[in-house]
Amino acid sequence: MQQFLKQSHPKSFTEDANNPQEQLADLIEIFFGQSLSERRQKLLATVFELRTRAIHSEDYREHFSQSDSMFEEYIASLIQEGMNDGVFQSCNPSTVAAMTTLLANGALVRRTTRDNDDWIDDVRKEFQRYREQCVYEN
Repeated sequence: MQQFLKQSHPKSFTEDANNPQEQLADLIEIFFGQSLSERRQKLLATVFELRTRAIHSEDYREHFSQSDSMFEEYIASLIQEGMNDGVFQSCNPSTVAAMTTLLANGALVRRTTRDNDDWIDDVRKEFQRYREQCVYEN
C-alpha cells in the first residue's frame, strides 16, 4: 500500500503543466474527463474496491486517510501558489482542496458503479463555474 501511495502522488499527474491553474485543471480532468479508457476505468474500480476495505480495516483506513491528505495538501498548495502569483483570488485553499477531494471521490464512486457517464459533463461544467467564481482571478 505504501508503494501505491508513493506512485499515486497527484503531482505525478500534473508534471507537464506550467502553472497552478493548468496543474489544477489537469488533476481535475483525471476525475471529470468525459471519456475513460478501459485501463483507467479498471484502475478507478480497483481504487474504489480497495477504498471500501477501509470500512473494516484500520490499515486501509490509514492508507486512504494519508492518500486523501496528500491529495488535499497538494491541491491546497496549488491554490496558495496561484493566490501568491495573482492568478487565483483570495479563498481558503484547504476548503477548496477538501471540496475538490470530495467531488473527486464522488466521481470515483459514480464512475465505477453506474452504467453510464451521462452526468459527468454537467458536473464538470458546474465545478468549472465554481472555480471561475470562487477560485480563479477574474
